[in-house]
Amino acid sequence: MQSPPAGVAGTKATAKQPDWLPAHVHSVCIWLAEHELWLLVFIVPVLVIAPSPLFPAWVAALALVLVPVPFLARRLAYGQFSVKTPQDVPLLLLLAMHAVGAVVTVDMSLTMLVIKRTALALAVFFFLVNTIRSQRQVLDMAGMLIAAGLIMGAVGLLGTNWSTGKVALLQEIYHRLPHIASAALNAAGFNANIVGGSLAMIVPVALGLAVSHKGWAHVVYLLAAVFLLAVVVLSQSRGALLGLAVALAIMAVAADRRFLWLAPPTAGALALAWLTFGPQSLANLFLATEGTGGTVESRLELWQRATYMIQDFPYTGIGSGTFSRVLPILYPPFLSPPDAVIPHAHQMYLQAAVDFGIPGFVAFMALLATLLLVGLDSILAANPGCRMLTAGLFAGFVVYLTHGLMDDVTFSTKAAVVLWTIAGLMVAQWRLLRTSPVAPERGAALRSSL
Repeated sequence: MQSPPAGVAGTKATAKQPDWLPAHVHSVCIWLAEHELWLLVFIVPVLVIAPSPLFPAWVAALALVLVPVPFLARRLAYGQFSVKTPQDVPLLLLLAMHAVGAVVTVDMSLTMLVIKRTALALAVFFFLVNTIRSQRQVLDMAGMLIAAGLIMGAVGLLGTNWSTGKVALLQEIYHRLPHIASAALNAAGFNANIVGGSLAMIVPVALGLAVSHKGWAHVVYLLAAVFLLAVVVLSQSRGALLGLAVALAIMAVAADRRFLWLAPPTAGALALAWLTFGPQSLANLFLATEGTGGTVESRLELWQRATYMIQDFPYTGIGSGTFSRVLPILYPPFLSPPDAVIPHAHQMYLQAAVDFGIPGFVAFMALLATLLLVGLDSILAANPGCRMLTAGLFAGFVVYLTHGLMDDVTFSTKAAVVLWTIAGLMVAQWRLLRTSPVAPERGAALRSSL
């Protein structure tokens, strides 16, 4: 009978029955801790799709209530809620700021949606960290992520509400097949930026798996990467494409450091583009908004409004998910259409401070920093057999960080489950590699600091 790791990846914890806990209850807790995946099979689809006519309200409430069950089961079975990770303290601080936001929010229904998605993200993250005990399991879970990505890509391809300026054929498909984007999933159709941003994070993982396998598996994962890349390109999400370009550069360097020689000519090409087209043209290319004025100035105005919110609510934030409610009442923009519904500040880092205040922003940045260090250290410690998958997970996370510079489509949306799956795999891989006897010495200092 397998048990979850206790502090060190790949090791088994010893069941610890409290004196006050009946033996049969302790056995149930052990079973729950070891079969957590079956709970997630129910929890993840419900919380990703909800609210939806597919599920009654009580089903979504039940899924939310079940999220803490694996933590309690591990605590009663093995004496710990979870294995320790470098992300524990930042996550606890963020959870505390979620609670504060629930007190100050002007729309509890919107804040509860974000809380549900955060609960889902934590359930997925800690499931992976506590369950994965071998490199084989990392490969299997990454493969499941690719399978989910292919489903997302197929549904997104047909169900995305392609805006004006997107591919005309896809607009025609969308309008001819309205049932694909029915009220069961999203009555208004999926947002192209969310689809592109989510799938862009998965592309490097698919490439990493393709390199890590041979034979038919190599071909399957390579075709999956090509399909996902095609959907990202069709989404025309500039942030996703920019993030993917950075991610592919990271993977190239991880595969062969001689690619670093391309850095100087790349920098020269960027400088030439800057001089040729000018900063205004490049800013319009990457920063012009869609549906909120269509200019760089309209996006900068939203960023300015976000800074006003941070100044006025520095300690509590405005309450997660309520940007669209607070903006038109207290900080109405002048350059956006009066009927435009603007759900966020179009910048992930600003949005974190808006939602959770300065304390939450600090916790959020600490969380990202620890994940970055974990990913970098894993690449340093990885052996050739798993280096490209490790680099692919890190590159997928970098897509999220880069995309967040100009948008906020995966922080508090349903797509956040993709991010936290990648984060969980990164940390699980790091915990495996940090105990490896063949870990390179050059990673020792960074591992000890973490």
